[in-house]
Amino acid sequence: MSSAGELPSSWLRITIGDCCLLRSGVGFPENIQGRQYLAVPVFKVGDISLAAREGRTLLDTSPNTVDQKTAGNLMKVLIPPGATVFAKIGAAIGLNRRAITARPCIVDNNVMAAVPNTNCIEPLYLFQFMQTVHLLEKSQATTVPSVRKGDIEDIPIPLAPLPEQRSIVEALDSYLTRLDAATEGLKRVEANLKRYRASVLKAAVDGKLVPTEADLAKKEKREFEPASVLLERILKERRHRWEQAELAKMRAKGEVPKNDKWKDKYEEPATPDTSELPELPEGWCWTTVSQLVAHEEYSLAIGPFGSNLKVSDYADDGVPLVFVRNIRAEQFTELDDKFVSREKSEELRAHTICGGDLLVTKMGDPPGDVAIYPIGAPNAIITADCIKLRAQVLLNSEFLLWMLRSASVQSFISGITKGVAQKKVSLGRFAHVTVPLAPLSEQFRIAAEISRLQSEAVNTVVSVSRIQTRIDRLRQSILRWAFEGKLVDQDPNDEPASVLLERIRSERESSKPVKTSKPERAKRKTA
Repeated sequence: MSSAGELPSSWLRITIGDCCLLRSGVGFPENIQGRQYLAVPVFKVGDISLAAREGRTLLDTSPNTVDQKTAGNLMKVLIPPGATVFAKIGAAIGLNRRAITARPCIVDNNVMAAVPNTNCIEPLYLFQFMQTVHLLEKSQATTVPSVRKGDIEDIPIPLAPLPEQRSIVEALDSYLTRLDAATEGLKRVEANLKRYRASVLKAAVDGKLVPTEADLAKKEKREFEPASVLLERILKERRHRWEQAELAKMRAKGEVPKNDKWKDKYEEPATPDTSELPELPEGWCWTTVSQLVAHEEYSLAIGPFGSNLKVSDYADDGVPLVFVRNIRAEQFTELDDKFVSREKSEELRAHTICGGDLLVTKMGDPPGDVAIYPIGAPNAIITADCIKLRAQVLLNSEFLLWMLRSASVQSFISGITKGVAQKKVSLGRFAHVTVPLAPLSEQFRIAAEISRLQSEAVNTVVSVSRIQTRIDRLRQSILRWAFEGKLVDQDPNDEPASVLLERIRSERESSKPVKTSKPERAKRKTA
């Protein structure tokens, strides 16, 4: 075994270009895409990512294929079996996903293939080494990351003797297979946790998580206020506040209303269509987001349009900004170090949030992630694609959070989502989202119980994430040991890598076409 930072004496440090042929893919015409079950598969970046996500090394089948004749016209770009393929442009470079071709194939122009010289390097040895290379670091582009052939050819690779390469591949297969099994086990735990958390919300909406207020009232032989009456109070209070505000405006102008016709200008919030909605527990009712928002202006609002808040408006301190990524986290994440000045925040006061406000993502796949802006956090400004919902004071915001996350509400949001490339839900459509509402005291009990159960689940998710991080680190350590010559023992009888490389270079020289001098042209006769 070698010491740290050194290679075994029989190894040699070369470059990818010394032992591989780098090939880029070709443009794949749309008119021949989607044809299946033909002779030659065509692989795209998505096929590589799918294989890597599913724990598959080999690329064998593809939803896109071409016939033998078409493939014959592309023989110069036909990729042989055993090549390591990877994305060469775009965000996929940062994902570091790799695969090996299992049969002759074609790759599209966003993919590059490293075709190994099998007299020098084992395909799986190359594949596993490429798992340790972060191509994003090789990109010289700033806007769209990309790598060129030369970037890959210059990557140094430790070359072991061929028999040792095979031993390393075998050992890696054993170790990494067990780590893959552990990762699959963690995925199953995460899937079970996701189902458990969904079942908690379903139980709450079905009235089975805690005793309903209706059942408690019967047991205690008392009256209770159903959600429908609570909603009626909320709507009555909202109308009253609107009327008071309108009267104040008229008096400020010196106007005195002659009758009550001015009250007809009041716009009632959208009511739910319950014709196809499921039955709720006794004492509950269906409502809409627009009925639940506070009476003051901008209680339901989206982030500013692009021209109203530009990157050039960002400051090093002042009023913090909230982004979609903050909402998408398991729990509301710490704010980014991005602010706007106090003066700019005044311009954007319609988009101000404070502790206890609900935040919803209006775009994504799908939109509808929900979080509560933490109590005690400084007032902030939401950015584009965020929705602010400030609930009525008579409601429990945490209860609304869980209801908005429930399957029935998420299904409703999905149904009003529009767009292909970017899926979005408009503020107007979101205002019509139907939400189940429980009696007030039941809201508090449900929110407390869900928080308790979900907190336990979140702790488990965090533990799973930490275990996965340790697995990923161990994987990288094993790969590093392998390519430092520390994973398997060396055999002094193996032909050293230097001899391998010399033989390959000799083969390359002998395969080069012999240059022949062109015969001199006959001199033109001069008159």
